[in-house]
Amino acid sequence: MKLKQKTRKLVAGVSICASILVLTSILSIVNPDSSWQDKFSANLYYERPISDDIVIIYINDYSLSADTLGRWQDWDREYYAQTIDNLSSAEASVIGLDLLFNRESKGASEAALEEAFSSNPQANGVLENLYGYLAEDHPSDIILATSMEDAGNVVLVKYPDASSSIDIIADSALAEGYAYSGGGQSELLLSVMLQDSFDLKIADVFTGENHANIPANSNDEMYVNYAGPAGSYKFFSFYDIYTGNFDPQDFAGKIALIGVGTPTLQDHYSVPLGDENMYGVEIHANTIQTILDGAYLRNLTTTEKIAILAIASLLATALFMYLGIWWAIGAFFVLSVGYWFSAQAAFRQGIILDLVYPYLALIIAYIGSTLYRYFTEIQAGKELKNAFGHYVSPEVVAEIIKNPDALKLGGDKRAITVFFADIQNFTNWSEGAQPEALVAQLNEYFSALSEVIMRNGGTVDKFEGDAIMAFWGAPLPIENHAELTCRAAIEARTRLAELNKKWLTEGRQEIHFRIGINTGEAVVGNLGSQDRFDYTAIGDNVNLAARLESANKFYSTTIMISENTHGVVSDKFAIRRLDRIRVKGKDKPIDIFELIAETGHLAQGADAFIDEFHQAIEYYRNGNFPEAQKRFQDIAARAPQDGPTKTYLERIEQLIKSPPESWDGTWTFESK
Repeated sequence: MKLKQKTRKLVAGVSICASILVLTSILSIVNPDSSWQDKFSANLYYERPISDDIVIIYINDYSLSADTLGRWQDWDREYYAQTIDNLSSAEASVIGLDLLFNRESKGASEAALEEAFSSNPQANGVLENLYGYLAEDHPSDIILATSMEDAGNVVLVKYPDASSSIDIIADSALAEGYAYSGGGQSELLLSVMLQDSFDLKIADVFTGENHANIPANSNDEMYVNYAGPAGSYKFFSFYDIYTGNFDPQDFAGKIALIGVGTPTLQDHYSVPLGDENMYGVEIHANTIQTILDGAYLRNLTTTEKIAILAIASLLATALFMYLGIWWAIGAFFVLSVGYWFSAQAAFRQGIILDLVYPYLALIIAYIGSTLYRYFTEIQAGKELKNAFGHYVSPEVVAEIIKNPDALKLGGDKRAITVFFADIQNFTNWSEGAQPEALVAQLNEYFSALSEVIMRNGGTVDKFEGDAIMAFWGAPLPIENHAELTCRAAIEARTRLAELNKKWLTEGRQEIHFRIGINTGEAVVGNLGSQDRFDYTAIGDNVNLAARLESANKFYSTTIMISENTHGVVSDKFAIRRLDRIRVKGKDKPIDIFELIAETGHLAQGADAFIDEFHQAIEYYRNGNFPEAQKRFQDIAARAPQDGPTKTYLERIEQLIKSPPESWDGTWTFESK
């Protein structure tokens, strides 16, 4: 049975794992670069050292103020030409313009008009000079083209929608390259065009090398490995470079990038590092540094993705199928966090792990395994708990749920302590009670005793009429089972006293019980038929506990334990030696004892009373009946209600009248 359950569970686990692997593999192949993947992987970026080889020149608010160059739309292209000339004089290695000159200059610039009017005060002269600016190539365009051509290291941007600079300017540049075609300002910009790219051309010019074998995603884009948040690169104002207000050493041998540096010109984007949007020209700087550093990022190959998904599916399913609920939740957390740290480590090696489908695999594995276990193990466990929870301790229920195969026919030999409790004079008591009241009081009585038994780790075996049987040490092994049984018996006596006090106030009769306890080996397990069986204990030691319960009536005692139990609890409880007896059906005599209280809980003078009682027994066992009688009479004078003393006085009187032929101190009971 157990093998079949394990096989079913293994087959279910393999099926769940295979299903997860197939589903997530298909999804990852069909949708390799999902928006969720980009959002999650954006959190993997970390700051790296910023390159000193890249300098940014911002067209910022200072450059656009009325006191400097004025509105950007009114700028003469001579401003760019002068700036390029100044950078060239400073020996900048490469000049990259993140600017598009896609329209020809029109009319005269403000500066040209001022010059014309100042040199030609007469209107006709002014018009004549202005006609010169209406030639095929505007003078400002010619000036910019000339500066670019003279510099010989200017790279321009162009866009995939066929937007590029006018011919005269484009032809004068060293190269043109595509810029990213970023979307809205809130879009997270992770990748840029790779084919014929602006950044790649600048890197090639700067190093004199052709950068090949750059890893690309499915859209032929390279991932930008951002080195820092917005504002990380050294930058200058366009106006300062235009006016020559800078140190040439800041640009010598470096890449100078010119671009927008103010929000009013709408060229800024959300990027992975930092909370502020980054201007487009700085994104180019990060892209160029990615190429120069060789800090490339790549996605997993299809084979690598499937391999990771297979490992995640297998490991998650195995853990979730065999761990407890809380351990499974902990495993889910550990796997999730562990994979995240693995992704961070892989990112630093240039590999972007899949951050969507492995987590999807973990979630599906957890849900699938939990559902399977709920409808098989957990639901079955609930049924077992409902069936056994009223009879055994929670620990026993947990053991049964953990190992339901224990509920098969058969048993094991265990060292246990058996407890029998029976109501005194139950027949007489029950005959005078109403059935409904009798059942209600019995249920209250059994509930109280069962609670005491289970709280002390015992197993309630069965209820038989007015009797209750329990045992300790099975199915869970307990080292101190005898001690727990004795403690439960004392607590049960206290609890019954409380109930009797309550019942008397309710006008109901008191109940008094007798308890027998024995420790020893017994066969414990499920006994019965294939369709109906009970978890119980059988054997001579079980029968002896029942005999001791019954033997209480001969001594008017409440709790009687055997020599077997006494041998392991004598230092923990106050115990009175009662007798050496031979129970009906047994030849071997046993010593029996009365369990009185836990050590240290005896009433004042009780120790001396017990010692006197033990001395009287010694005379009795040695056959000195007259002396024994005298001793017991002295005890009876002080404790006339003591049941064992009365029993001995009656017995000794018979022995004196009819002395036995042989005497070993053992009393044989002919009835139960």
